[in-house]
Amino acid sequence: KWFWYTNMLSGPRTHIKNTTSNTLAILSKPLYTEGAAAWEKLTGVALKDRTAFSGEGLRQMYAAVEGSGRAWKKAKFMWDNGYTIREQDALEIRPPEIKGGKITNVVGRLLGMADELTQGIAGEMEGHGIAFSRGVKAAKAEGLTGDAARARRDSVITHTLANPDKEFVAVVKAASEHAALRAKGGELTEVATKFRNALNKFPIGIGEGERRFVLGTVTIPFIKVALQLVK
Repeated sequence: KWFWYTNMLSGPRTHIKNTTSNTLAILSKPLYTEGAAAWEKLTGVALKDRTAFSGEGLRQMYAAVEGSGRAWKKAKFMWDNGYTIREQDALEIRPPEIKGGKITNVVGRLLGMADELTQGIAGEMEGHGIAFSRGVKAAKAEGLTGDAARARRDSVITHTLANPDKEFVAVVKAASEHAALRAKGGELTEVATKFRNALNKFPIGIGEGERRFVLGTVTIPFIKVALQLVK
């Protein structure tokens, strides 16, 4: 089983596709944001219901560059330790050498490192985007324009980033997990998991005991990732 996993994950094509998809996820975020801002303005969405504003995409691009150093530290931590800072904080640390040996471990760390970098940058971008949106809403709600509006916006941005509330932290976390395809699955994913568990009950597989390579274990990675991509 671990030989199959290693071969599936260690091929250069896997790393190229993973890196490409992660990069595209980051680069496309500002474009989507500016598109959403233009659409909401065109359709006259009420201020309290606005989710994006013009200029927010540029702020996200700035955040991607400014926060890349912090994201890289998280990625390097994964490479050095074999588990993430989040797992350490949540006391969910795995043994550094997982079943399958050092080769599989290196492959896992490389993929985990790439995901941590993506997740870290995506979190920085989302955080700055939310702070920017809050700042614009505050300025508009107070009827400010010009330099006064920009000063109020920047003040809210600075305060939000320095003093994140629970809602802010939750939204940033969800967005960063979504960017790395780690978001919690919905109903379709639950159905896929139940399907996997059902398959594992049937005597279809190779080997015996812990070495048994059952059908559900083989199929579920492709099902879950496909569902995440659709989401």
